[in-house]
Amino acid sequence: MRTNIIQKILLRIFSLGETRGYIRAYCTSFDVADTTGAWRPVRASAFNQQSSKRYKKNIVDIDDEELHKVLRVAVKRFMYKSDQEGKVETGVIAEQLHAIGLTAPVNYDREGRPDAVDYSKFTPYLIGLAQEQEKRIAELETKAKKCEALSALLISKGILTQEEIDGLDV
Repeated sequence: MRTNIIQKILLRIFSLGETRGYIRAYCTSFDVADTTGAWRPVRASAFNQQSSKRYKKNIVDIDDEELHKVLRVAVKRFMYKSDQEGKVETGVIAEQLHAIGLTAPVNYDREGRPDAVDYSKFTPYLIGLAQEQEKRIAELETKAKKCEALSALLISKGILTQEEIDGLDV
């Protein structure tokens, strides 16, 4: 076996009212734990998700209202209650995402309560917002060039001075 293949996998399942457990894999530094409620880093060179249109149906563009919900997400600093080290984390709150209707990144527990966030599901929203902003920037640059041309024309015709244009309150 190649050296970069997982060499040791340890899986323990505990019964604490519901199935809980943790997985540890060495060599690729993969470590997930929820026996105490604490999550530990998972490291890998890639996390691939199926994305080919061969696996999808009913493909439609996201509407602007849905896209802009991501702008209402409050980014927080916090500590996990189960973290004994007191490490400060940065992230979002699943309940807030649910409340604003941004449910794609939210994972729910068995009772239907917001429980976790899949941060990778924010990527399509961020791509859409970046595209929208690039379009808006291009429109504003075009308008700015037209304003500069109009200003130059007004100055050349003696209608306004540069100082008068600079003093315009817009």
